[in-house]
Amino acid sequence: MSLSLLRRSVCAVALLGLLLVAVACGDDKGSSSSGSGDTGTSASSESSTSSSSGNKATGKPIKMFIITTIESQFQSLPESVAGAKAAALAISNNGGVKGRPISIDFCDDHGTPAAATACARKAVSEKSDVVQMTTNFSSLIYPILRAAQIPTVGNNMFSPADFTDEDSWPLVPGSNIYHSASPFMVAAAGKKTMDAASLDIATAVQNANLSQATAPKANLGWKGVTQFPATTTDYAPIVQKLKNAGSEATTLIIAGPSIPPILKAAQQLGFKHTWVSNPTGASAAVLKEAGDLAEGMLVISPLPTADDPKFKGFNEEMDAAGKAGIKDTDKRTTVSEIPWLAVHAVAAIGDTMTDELNGPNLIKALNKGKDIDVAGLITWSPADKGPAQFPRVTNSTVYPQIVKDGKVVPNGDPIDTFKEMGLTS
Repeated sequence: MSLSLLRRSVCAVALLGLLLVAVACGDDKGSSSSGSGDTGTSASSESSTSSSSGNKATGKPIKMFIITTIESQFQSLPESVAGAKAAALAISNNGGVKGRPISIDFCDDHGTPAAATACARKAVSEKSDVVQMTTNFSSLIYPILRAAQIPTVGNNMFSPADFTDEDSWPLVPGSNIYHSASPFMVAAAGKKTMDAASLDIATAVQNANLSQATAPKANLGWKGVTQFPATTTDYAPIVQKLKNAGSEATTLIIAGPSIPPILKAAQQLGFKHTWVSNPTGASAAVLKEAGDLAEGMLVISPLPTADDPKFKGFNEEMDAAGKAGIKDTDKRTTVSEIPWLAVHAVAAIGDTMTDELNGPNLIKALNKGKDIDVAGLITWSPADKGPAQFPRVTNSTVYPQIVKDGKVVPNGDPIDTFKEMGLTS
């Protein structure tokens, strides 16, 4: 763990990726309304009991705004707020950023463009200093934030805009990157052919196309894409199509709740197969529901597993946040890890700034930032540029994992996706 994280750690203890994620701001229970809703509790005032020692920050709060899905027809992701609040609480209770606490507010985009746009306007009206997003509608949000000079840091990247927009400063690879990497993981498992099962929505189809484009580079034969509506309830015909395709592995570019019924339909059809998922799809709840049917499922992730020693600080801070009354801290996946990392990234770059941390000054610092240690997990150079296809992405390392005994565990060496794709040397 880095010295900066040790300094901030709580002393008492703390991509589909995601396909369907969208106005109402909510409390920790994810409540919402058709109006502007209630704001989330400031992390700096949530509790003063999580640190038995340390110097609690009392300066002007740094306002960080989270745009995510708390409730929607397809997904519920309150843990994205929990991760951010856990980091903010730990930092604020241990000196803050040059004496300033970090406050967290959030808005539920409900999986709709209109609600996501309203969330962006809410971030502006609240004079937020920085935004972190887990949404499919970032292309609608960036112009609104840009006009107000509010940067986004550490987004869960799902839409093309996340990989190209000048106001996007990602920390880890998004779904486009890890779906591009999935053929290399399948090839490493000894398979010769693969295909995809995809929801018939733009982001999912795009990720299926990326897997298809990468398959030849992994020396895999591609057997096609089976698309189906998000409203599907009978998965037997879909699985039959996959069985008829004759591939050895299928990457599932779908919402997590669809995975157990697909696996059950495969069992009923006698279809023994290698399935590939993403870290959100292979959540603890999904694996529990799937039971033994998920055994051996391959998982491609932008981060190591949550029990990796590098996540010691994350787990300690989530433990402390839970004790302080913050909800959903038991849900520890990339959905909570990436916002947690984003808050630490804001604090880390804030430590390097001589000007006041606000939106315009943070943009200047991001455009100059080099070799910033973020929570001992990554070294971040926001000023760098990625390859032409993904100019905002400088970190393309993904982690092959596998489901064993109901848990996601490491399964081989990390993959430098851009290098394998021939985009970098």
